[in-house]
Amino acid sequence: MNRLYRMFYDSYTSNPNHLAVLDDKNEYSYEEIYRKVLKLANHIRSKLKANQRVLVYLNRNVEAYAAILAVLYSDCSFVPLNPLHPRERNDRIVKLSQAELIITDQSVLEEFPLTDDLTLECIDILNLPNNIEINHNPIIETEVDNEAYVLFTSGSTGEPKGVSVPVGAVCAYIENFNELYTIGAGDRVSQFFELTFDLSIHDQFVTWSNGATLCTIPEKVKLFPAKYIIDKSITIWFSVPSAVDLMAKLKMFSRIKNEQLRLSLFCGEALNYMSLRKWHHYAPKSKLVNLYGPTEATIAITHRFVPHQELDSEGIVPIGSAFTNQRTMLSDDGELLLSGSQLSNGYINNQEENESKFIKIDANQWYRTGDLARTEEDELRYVGRIDSQYQINGHRVELLDVEETIKNISEDTNLIVLPYNETTKNVASGVRIAYFNQALDVNMLRKRLSKHLTKYMIPQKFDYVADIPLNANGKIDRRKIREIVEGKYD
Repeated sequence: MNRLYRMFYDSYTSNPNHLAVLDDKNEYSYEEIYRKVLKLANHIRSKLKANQRVLVYLNRNVEAYAAILAVLYSDCSFVPLNPLHPRERNDRIVKLSQAELIITDQSVLEEFPLTDDLTLECIDILNLPNNIEINHNPIIETEVDNEAYVLFTSGSTGEPKGVSVPVGAVCAYIENFNELYTIGAGDRVSQFFELTFDLSIHDQFVTWSNGATLCTIPEKVKLFPAKYIIDKSITIWFSVPSAVDLMAKLKMFSRIKNEQLRLSLFCGEALNYMSLRKWHHYAPKSKLVNLYGPTEATIAITHRFVPHQELDSEGIVPIGSAFTNQRTMLSDDGELLLSGSQLSNGYINNQEENESKFIKIDANQWYRTGDLARTEEDELRYVGRIDSQYQINGHRVELLDVEETIKNISEDTNLIVLPYNETTKNVASGVRIAYFNQALDVNMLRKRLSKHLTKYMIPQKFDYVADIPLNANGKIDRRKIREIVEGKYD
C-alpha cells in the first residue's frame, strides 16, 4: 500500500460512513468505495506483480475512482485513458504505456472501441468474478520513488508524451496544499477535470486526504455548472479560467449568486483579473487562489492568494511563489525553471526529450517549463510561452501581452490573439483576433486600439468564432481556433 492510497484509507478508517463521492444520481460512503476497491485490488493482485502499469479506460465516475484507488492499493501505477479522446490517440497511448492490464467496462469498449489487436488482459469492473477472495492487506508503505501514475501530454507536436509521476511527488503536493488551505470533512469539492488531466489528481486526493466529499460535475452541465454548484452545496471549486469566461458568456452570473462557496482555485491557463471579477460577482464570499504548474512538476508548484481588494487590478494575476521544498529560477532568457520534491521522473521511453527538458544545475535536477516569467515585487508573474513570442516587423512581440491589453481595453475576455500571416516559424506580418462574443463592436474596438497600441500590434483581422472549441482538459483550444480562422480546419 503506498502513501497516496493511505490518504484515502485513513479517512475511511476515521469515518467510514461519511460521504466520499457524490454525482448527479448517487452517493457513496467511504465504506462503499473501500469495498469496491478491496474487491478489485484483490483481483488485480491475482494477475499482476507490484510496480506494473494498469490502464484505466472508464468514464469519469465512481467506478473510475475505485479503479484508481485499487491500482494504487495493489502497489501498481495507473494510466488513465479518456473514452472521448480520438481512438488513434488512445491506441497510441496503449502501446506507449507498456501496460500489462486494462480496467474498463463493456459498455465503454462497445461505444469507444480500442485497437482491434488489443492483447492486454482486460478486467470488466462491472462484472468481477463472484469468487474473488477478499483479503485486507497489512499497512506497509512502499517506496516514495515508486510510480503512482503516467499521464500523457501532447506537447507542441501532438505526439503523446508519457510523464511518469512518483508517489512521493504527489504526496509532496497534497501535503503542501493541505498545509496552506484548510479542507475539512464538511467540505464538498468539485471534480471538474477529466481523469487524463493531472488537476483531477488534486480533486480526488485533496478531498479524500481530508475526509471530504468529491462532487463529480456531470458532462451535461460542465459548460454551465453555476446552478449545479449551488444545488450540490459545493464549497470548494477548482477549474481552468476558461470555464469562468464561458459561464459569463452564457450570462450565468447575472441570474444567481453563490453564498456557500468558500474557496475557488484556478489553474491550467493564465488567470485574468477580469475573469476573477466575474467569478467574485457570482461567489462573493469565496477566497481566490491562482495555482501554476506543469504536469512534469506534479499538479501545481506555485500559488498566489488573491485578496478581494486587489480585484480592481488589470492584466494577469501573478503566479506567486513556490510551495515548501520547491524551487524556481529564471534563466538568462526569462524561461522559468522548476526544481524540488514535486518533480516527476520524466518522460517514459523518451531519452531525447528528457535530456532536453530535465537538466542538471549545481547537481540539482531542474525542469525547463518553456514558460516565460519575470519577478516583480518578490513574486513570479507569468509572461507567456517561449513559442508565443513572435517577430513582427522587426519587433519582438509577446502575443499574451497583446491579448491582455486588448481584453482590458475592450472589457471583454471572450477573445484570443493569434499570429497573422506567419511566414516562417515565429515570424509573422501582424496579429489577428478570434472573438467569441457576437455583440463585440469591431469597428469601435479598432478605433480604441489605435489610441493604445503601436501600429504593428493593432490586429489586421478580426474573426468571429461562434462555437469555442475546447480541448479535453477544458482549456480553449488555440491550435484548433487558429486552424478555423486560417481555413485549415474542417
